Amino acid sequence: MAFTVSVKTSTGQRHEVKVDSSDTVQDLKTQLRVQTGIPIEHMMCTTPVGQILEDECIPSKCGFSLLCLWIRPQETGLTFTVKTEKEIEHEVHMDSLDLVKTLKLILQEKTQCPIDRQKLMFNGRQLEDDHPLSVYEIQQASVVHMMVHKNNDVVVKVKQMIGYKSWLIDLNLCDTVKNLKAKIQDHDRGPIDEIHIFFEGEELKDERTVSDCGINICPTST
Repeated sequence: MAFTVSVKTSTGQRHEVKVDSSDTVQDLKTQLRVQTGIPIEHMMCTTPVGQILEDECIPSKCGFSLLCLWIRPQETGLTFTVKTEKEIEHEVHMDSLDLVKTLKLILQEKTQCPIDRQKLMFNGRQLEDDHPLSVYEIQQASVVHMMVHKNNDVVVKVKQMIGYKSWLIDLNLCDTVKNLKAKIQDHDRGPIDEIHIFFEGEELKDERTVSDCGINICPTST
């Protein structure tokens, strides 16, 4: 059975591609090659939240109707700057397909700041460890900003049980679950009394603290 996948490019253009239920991402790229003129070997398809899709993935089986198309540059090496809160600049040489976690490892060597205390920002977006630099469109001479979490600060990745949305949220170990819900509301705009937080299969009560729940730079769900 045929269905339509909407593909959004990094420049904001949209392409509607009709595929069969058994078609793979590779088949999708073949059609996009005709529509866009972009060589298949330079294409990278991701979900809206940045998950890279392998060529053998079948969109219909994964429930994907909206995908993002990124262009792999012919030369993937790049040099950019990481600026700390103290305005100290570090020049970094990497491949655009390297993961953010690899960048943090490099910065750990340069700054002696542990990976789990680093917060990297570029163009208003917080960089997630398991995403390649290319997802954030970091290019030659870009400037990435590095902030340092205090000892009692943690970063929690919140994922919706239904849908693709996820957010990285800064918390203190003394924050309550109700504080977390308020920060989720800033992103989701839904009523706070309709937000339910689950961690390791247990629904968390409003009065509990992040520390009590054992959350420590771990993913949770809402």
